[in-house]
Amino acid sequence: MATGHGSGAPVSGQVRPIGAVAVVTGGARGIGYAAAAGLAELGARVCIVDRDRDRAEQAMARLRTVHGAVGLVVCGDVADPSLAASVREQVEATLGPVDVLVNAAAILSSRSFDELDLEEWRRVLAVNTSGVYYLCRALLPRMLERRRGRIVNVSSLAAKQGGGGIGTSAYATAKAAVLGLTKALASLAAPHGVTVNCVAPGSIETEMTALAYREDPSLLPRTVVRIPMGRRGRAVEVADVIVFLASDSASYICGEAINVDGGSRME
Repeated sequence: MATGHGSGAPVSGQVRPIGAVAVVTGGARGIGYAAAAGLAELGARVCIVDRDRDRAEQAMARLRTVHGAVGLVVCGDVADPSLAASVREQVEATLGPVDVLVNAAAILSSRSFDELDLEEWRRVLAVNTSGVYYLCRALLPRMLERRRGRIVNVSSLAAKQGGGGIGTSAYATAKAAVLGLTKALASLAAPHGVTVNCVAPGSIETEMTALAYREDPSLLPRTVVRIPMGRRGRAVEVADVIVFLASDSASYICGEAINVDGGSRME
């Protein structure tokens, strides 16, 4: 999380994003919530963006109780272009200018190419790719003006290996587009002291992936056997990398896609 060192001044190396304002999409659960909690723990004022109002309010209540967080909830669908502008306006009015954007909102499609219908294809791309673009479009310009900011997008290992166990066709395509968008925005933002990076999680224990494993019980053992560490990851293990990328400790990292996958893809 940027803390005023956008000009490249030396920093302490500590991951201490105290006092910054962070927006986390998909923040009501899974990787999004874990990232929001990690940022809040280090003093960030956090806005949770999620389409599930009840879950989002419960998540924010936990952040306030456990971490003493200051923040707000903005409910809506990231696939709706108007939501991004609303997020910007509400956050700036309540918390101040946005320093950090974490794009974690996503939906999973595990249908094979020949089973996928056009409606699902469009919906997966709308949430997983266009939603990232809309939030970046709304919040990045102000970061560039202030020469201060961090954007961390959540892609997927599926984007790099064509799907693997889950996330075929639409999901892998949408997450691959996030990789491309990350690099394009990183090139644009870097001269202005703003970094854009992404994480590419492998098989992570979340509610979203649990559905795919329930639909196909044989998928879980087939997935785990391909992971050198012999287990699936936890949301907090992805969140720790997100928080690092959002901090001044990562001030010279830009345009990267960091795998968080237990060694599944060693590059």
